[in-house]
Amino acid sequence: MRDRKTIKRVAVPAAACLLAASCVAFAQEKEERLGVSFELGAERSDNILRSNSDEQTETIALAILGLDIATDRRRVDARLSTDLQYRDYLDTELESEIAGGAIGYLDLSFIPERFSWITEDNYGQIAKTRQVVDRPDNRQQMNYFTTGPDFRLPLGQRAALQLSGRWADTYMEDSNADNEATFADISLFRQLTDRSSISIGAGTSETEFDDPTFPNFETRQGTAGFRWQAPRTSFALDGGYLEYDQEGAPDVSDFVMVRVDLTRQVTARSRVQVNAGTKPSSDGESFRRDQSIIGIGDGPEAAQASGDFFRVDDAYVLWTTDWERTALSWVASFRREEHEVFNTLDREQLRGQIGLSRELSPSIDLEVMGGYLQEERTLTGFQFDDWYAATELKWDFARRFSAKLRLDHFVGGSDDGTRDYTENRVYLGVAYTNGR
Repeated sequence: MRDRKTIKRVAVPAAACLLAASCVAFAQEKEERLGVSFELGAERSDNILRSNSDEQTETIALAILGLDIATDRRRVDARLSTDLQYRDYLDTELESEIAGGAIGYLDLSFIPERFSWITEDNYGQIAKTRQVVDRPDNRQQMNYFTTGPDFRLPLGQRAALQLSGRWADTYMEDSNADNEATFADISLFRQLTDRSSISIGAGTSETEFDDPTFPNFETRQGTAGFRWQAPRTSFALDGGYLEYDQEGAPDVSDFVMVRVDLTRQVTARSRVQVNAGTKPSSDGESFRRDQSIIGIGDGPEAAQASGDFFRVDDAYVLWTTDWERTALSWVASFRREEHEVFNTLDREQLRGQIGLSRELSPSIDLEVMGGYLQEERTLTGFQFDDWYAATELKWDFARRFSAKLRLDHFVGGSDDGTRDYTENRVYLGVAYTNGR
């Protein structure tokens, strides 16, 4: 009989495929957004293991699948985004891997505005060990899956009571911090005006780890929130209080929670987004929040395998602008984690990314990208940083086909020199894109 890890290795990719099939099935009735891309290419690295002494070259064969699917109607709200890469290492003994990620969301309204079933899935990679450089043998697959019902009972014309339940599964390929959790919440909503509303709520959760050496825990919380929606601005403020009861611990910990989300359409072509707060979290919840704000990426810095409950202070600022032939975007983020049990994982992190794209001609596009990461383990003081710069040239040689040439340069460093490296990559590929 296969153990839970083996079963999950089969089930993780299937979760994204299941959501994709559901989205496509509904989209066939009335398409709203359906984008598909498939790409084949080869990449050459001059230091695949990012070593500071024994550099190894590597040739990688890649197959890349991109999906951007969305449909929103009375009984179905479904979205799926993927950037999945199959990477086959040809020159060394590194195992082939699936990189990239996927985000899936499915809301089935059995009784519109009364009873619906929500399913969400976030898939990607995290590091096995954060103190070691990001390389193929230091990455593991991670999947965070939740599903459950929402019941909404109207109380007059402006108020409603909502009961929610969720079952969550957190899977990490090479870590023993896998766990299952159940959540139950009750919330009372009140519409103040056509644009604003308030809410109060209470909830509880239980988390159990597959490995008995990790302490199970329960939480109890009370929350309050305010929402304001205008044609060009959306604002949300949430706060609350949470108790954390760990199995075997003599005391109950308590946390204050605050979260702010602001989106502003500055001009017809520019948009600013701010997300910030302080809140207890878990591995899966942190992974989902990072993906939902920044998007799918192939970096492992979003979350780490911890196996405990921890406080997260974070802030994200995003800005995008899109002119007729040029687009510019940047994002900056700060993150601090303080763990309840494994305080050696406490960390502070700074990240920044910028991208500029320019349409050189009707068939040729140029994109320039860069990024920076700095992370410190606050208990030990160990600090490292990474930065990269890249440029990509895309030529549309046929109606749906394009050729891509990409150059990447990576540099890393640390206090003790263990993460010092440079790596250069060159990639050449052919892509097929079909979007409606």
